[in-house]
Amino acid sequence: MKGKAFYGVAVCLIAVLTSLFSGCALMMKGGKSQSLSIKSTPPGAQVYLDGNLSGDTPCALKPALKKDHVLEFRKEGYEKQIVLVANKLGAGWAALDLLFGALLFPLGIMAVANPEDKVAGLMLLAVSVLPVSVDAATGAWNHLERNELEVTLNKER
Repeated sequence: MKGKAFYGVAVCLIAVLTSLFSGCALMMKGGKSQSLSIKSTPPGAQVYLDGNLSGDTPCALKPALKKDHVLEFRKEGYEKQIVLVANKLGAGWAALDLLFGALLFPLGIMAVANPEDKVAGLMLLAVSVLPVSVDAATGAWNHLERNELEVTLNKER
């Protein structure tokens, strides 16, 4: 009985510690956006991020990591230019989250099988999917394909 109680406490402790470190990509990278430094030749071009005016070059934007972005550059007397900035999956972050969950999930199954540790097992099962869920939902696994962008605008004909 004493060993089983200790096992339950250990499982609860693992569950609590795991929840503190859930979503490791989100926590380690520090957010759901990435800085993108933008320059143009000539400078002073208006920058539209996904259709919204975001500033004039040179500038730095912080686009969300969950999706690709369309940047449009406009300056009077010059042809507008459109650039796609794609996001990429950071496979290392996804693998870490999946590995972490894969290590904890069997412990949760074993704990649930024991009637005295059902609650601890359910907590452990829930926590085993937390890192994957958090990082996938926030886009924290992703990164932009570039940190800097420099465009040259052509004069209108």
